[in-house]
Amino acid sequence: MTASTPSGPALWRGMDRPTLDAAYDSSAVVPDFKAITGRWPERSAPWRARPDTRLDMPYAEPPRCRIDLFGPADAAPLVVFLHGGYWQMRGREQFSFLAEGPLAHGLGFAAVGYTLGPDAGMDRIVDECRQALAFLRRDTQGKGRPIVLSGWSAGGHLTACLQNEAGVIGSLAISGLYELEPIRLGRLNDKLGMDAATARRHSPLHHLPANSPPMVVAWGEAEQPELRQQSLDYAAAREAAGLPTRRLPLAGLHHFDELDTYADPNGAMTLALVELARG
Repeated sequence: MTASTPSGPALWRGMDRPTLDAAYDSSAVVPDFKAITGRWPERSAPWRARPDTRLDMPYAEPPRCRIDLFGPADAAPLVVFLHGGYWQMRGREQFSFLAEGPLAHGLGFAAVGYTLGPDAGMDRIVDECRQALAFLRRDTQGKGRPIVLSGWSAGGHLTACLQNEAGVIGSLAISGLYELEPIRLGRLNDKLGMDAATARRHSPLHHLPANSPPMVVAWGEAEQPELRQQSLDYAAAREAAGLPTRRLPLAGLHHFDELDTYADPNGAMTLALVELARG
C-alpha cells in the first residue's frame, strides 16, 4: 500500500484517520520546530523578570487558571493572549516574550493560562477563559481598560469563541481552529473527548454572531494546507455575514515562526493589534 492510498474510511474531506492526523500535525512541515519552541522560555525569561510585571495572578481555583500581566498600569488598552497547544499542551509562561510588541506601543499585555485536556473538556476550557476576561475587567489594573483579545492556534479558536465578551473592542485570531469536527475525528480528540454535539457547539464557523468588534484573521502561508483552510473558511464566513474582518496572510511563515511578527514591535501582527486598540 502506498502512502497516498487510504487505509480506512474517509472521515473528513476525503481523508482517512492517518491522513487527517497528518493534516493537523502543525509541526510536520517545520523540521526545526523543537528548536524554535525550545527558545520561547529563554526569550520569555527577561520579560518575566521586569519590575512592571505581575505573575501568577489567580482568576479561578484550578492551578493553571493564572494570568501574567505586563506593562503599564494605566488605562491603556490591554492586549490579552490565549496560548495554543491544541488545548492539551503548552502554557502561558512560554509566551511572555510576545509582550515586546504590544508594550513597545504603550499597550498592556496579559497572558492567560487555562486547564488542559484531559483534565478539562472544551466546555470548561472556554468557560475558564471567559472567567479570565471577567477577572481582567475587575482587576485594579485592568478596570475599565478596553481589551484587544488575541490567541494562537487553539488560542485562536478561543479568541473566536469569546470575541463578543464585555470589554473586547477587537480581536486577532491567529491560525485558529474554527471547525472542530476534524479535530473530533482525529487523534487530537483522544485527550479532549469531544462528541459531535460538543464539537459543533464550540465551532465558531457555525456560530457567527449577529455583530462583533473588528477581527483580524491571521495565518502563515507556509502552514499545513488544512490549517490555512480553517482560517480562509472562517474569514470568508465572517465576510459573508457582514462582520468587520481583515485577512492577514503571512507570506513565507509557518505555524511557529509567525509569532515573531507578534513579538516584533514593527511586525505585522503587532501593527494589527495597535490598529485594533486605536479603533
